[in-house]
Amino acid sequence: MKKTSMMHQSFLMLLLIIAFGPFTYSQDIIQDLSKTPEYKRNLNAGDDSLRFYSIAGLAKNYLNVNIDSSDYYIGLLQSELKGENSVNSDRRLAAYYGLKGNYYHKKFQIDSAVKNYQKALVYYEKSGDLTTLLEAKYLYNLGFVYLLAGNDSSLNYLQKGKELLEEKEPNETQIYGSIISYIGFYYGQREQNELALEYLNKGYDLLNEANFNVSLQISIQSYIANIFRFTDPARGMEYANRALHKALEINDNHTAGATYQVLADLSEVQDDLKGSLRFQKEALKFYSKTHNEWLAYEAKRRLSEKYGKLEYYDSALTIAKECLAFSQTGHDSNSYGDLGTDIVDVATNSFYVGNLTEAKQYLNYFEETFDLDKVESPSYLRVMLTDLYQVNKQVGNTDRALYYLEKLNESLKKKFDEDNNKIVADIQEKYESEKKEQEIASLEQEAEIQGLRTKMYLIGGVLLLLLLSGGGYFYYRQYKIKRDKASLELEQRFLRSQLNPHFIFNSIGAIQQYLLTESPEKASDYMSMFSRLMRQILENSREEFITLEEEVSMLENYMEVQKLRFQNAFDYSIELDEDLDPEYDGIPPMFAQPFIENALEHGLFKKAHNEIKIKFTKVSDKLISLEITDSGTGMIEQLIKTSDHQSLATTITNERLEKMRVTYKADLNMSSENLMNETGEVEGYRVTLSLPTKFVA
Repeated sequence: MKKTSMMHQSFLMLLLIIAFGPFTYSQDIIQDLSKTPEYKRNLNAGDDSLRFYSIAGLAKNYLNVNIDSSDYYIGLLQSELKGENSVNSDRRLAAYYGLKGNYYHKKFQIDSAVKNYQKALVYYEKSGDLTTLLEAKYLYNLGFVYLLAGNDSSLNYLQKGKELLEEKEPNETQIYGSIISYIGFYYGQREQNELALEYLNKGYDLLNEANFNVSLQISIQSYIANIFRFTDPARGMEYANRALHKALEINDNHTAGATYQVLADLSEVQDDLKGSLRFQKEALKFYSKTHNEWLAYEAKRRLSEKYGKLEYYDSALTIAKECLAFSQTGHDSNSYGDLGTDIVDVATNSFYVGNLTEAKQYLNYFEETFDLDKVESPSYLRVMLTDLYQVNKQVGNTDRALYYLEKLNESLKKKFDEDNNKIVADIQEKYESEKKEQEIASLEQEAEIQGLRTKMYLIGGVLLLLLLSGGGYFYYRQYKIKRDKASLELEQRFLRSQLNPHFIFNSIGAIQQYLLTESPEKASDYMSMFSRLMRQILENSREEFITLEEEVSMLENYMEVQKLRFQNAFDYSIELDEDLDPEYDGIPPMFAQPFIENALEHGLFKKAHNEIKIKFTKVSDKLISLEITDSGTGMIEQLIKTSDHQSLATTITNERLEKMRVTYKADLNMSSENLMNETGEVEGYRVTLSLPTKFVA
């Protein structure tokens, strides 16, 4: 059974951080388990203030140990505030609402946590106790709780807390290190892994230096291990094993469970499914020790998935039914989507154990009880629709399978349109911004000219020579503005040539084809890859030089998109001269794409073997050679099929090279030739470009 992983990075981030206590607001409430007996003795104290803060201390102490006990003591606090003799000071109300926010935070009830945190802030402002550090903790907690919900507001609060501390408390490292770490988790949640690694490593160093929150340090190491899951799983295992050793050393069940989860996923990506299952069982064992039902439930869901991948369907079904029983209780405000997924999982596993009747019963149960329109997360919905399509198809419910396939198609199209509308909006915004800058420059020029004319009339012939010099200067300025405008137009035309509508429409067609040929998962992968490519093109097209590493990454993404589109009908290779340093040698971006696309559209697929080779060679310290070679029909065949896009691409390439010849005073050129075999037949086509290079830090 192939089970789609649901928003894996986000899910793992939740496992790693959800058990960490948010900062307590009140300086009067300190989590100190050793004081629990003392706090209990003070419950009957005659001193109202002593009794109140002892109850609050117990609520805080039990927050990470026994959340039900914490809830009990928070209830006592409420009774204290309502009692006849209570002193409802702003400071006490702030402490009460802060603890309630902590409680809901730990319960993963986002809206309630935010509401109580905001009330706590209001009362702290009234009490006059809102210090810089307290405000930073407030911003951290709000950023934290929104991060659990996957809400973009998280970054806004975390950045405000970061900037506040940098401005007013530059020597604070504990709160600051925590905020930096959570910014890293935020970027990791969105798969912006370079930024995630930058902030996570910085946060780890700060926390380690301050000897603060070892559990968070362990989780940072575990999450970094997860980031390496696909790029370097062996390195990821090293990080995870170090994290696990620390977690076991300090007897931290939560981080041990999360780290075993990372090891399970790292083993799976290395095709060690039995090792993955073994680690997943350990994750469940340690999560069960935390007495956090949600964590144990999520670990069980993953265990069921891993049993299924090993085709241990009886065990997968047993665990899936346990998960369904839990999600049917409505364990929190976010459990509705879990319920739908669990019903589908039980139906799927019932089918695989051969119980077709039970599978259909659970699918009917889903139809009767579940409303897809209530699923808030589009990613969650797409995964659920994919699973519904597959299981209905397997059990023979062809009408429902077609219905869910159409719903999935609608969702994919919607995401595709949203992503590309955003790309177009970004392009338009950049263009309008640069256009305004040009208008401002022109107005400044006119003002300067007018001012000098006035001076010219006053000074007369004595300053004729100076006037002529000024005229030359303004002629140069006007020439420069025109040249910059031409450059901007060239960049826009260059960008449009990369965002070829023909390629975009064919890509949409490929997504639809995957859906029609029973491959919705491939359609989703294709769309994600295509959206990333569009962003790379948008970002890199604004840069004069990018590193070879960045260029190769974009080319690989581009070629993989094309391979999916053409159903792996061709092979490709990208070769770098050993004298080149891909991390620091820079080249102008995206010279290769137009010629690759031309080969795919007009040159290839007439022969049994189709291949494109891309090669970067160091010519000198100032020049790099780029070769694009295909095994197609050559220039004569392509000329017959010349398109406007091909002509536009060649024209813009020549214009870019001409501009760079002037700027860099280098011998830049483009040449092309048919490749002939011994019998004089065309066996391919090669384009060679000489491009400038420079060091890119």
